[in-house]
Amino acid sequence: MSAPESTLLQSWHLNARSWIEAIRAGTIESRHTVTDQAILLAVLGRQPERVLDLG
Repeated sequence: MSAPESTLLQSWHLNARSWIEAIRAGTIESRHTVTDQAILLAVLGRQPERVLDLG
């Protein structure tokens, strides 16, 4: 693994728990006002019959 990839992975491991808790608690205002709706519109715009969320 390259140094940038290693640094990114280490950063993810250090921040993942806080990020997951913030998303679950709904404490990130931009998720409510912009991101969640944008994601839904992008998916629904494709008119999928099924969706697999791997995130």
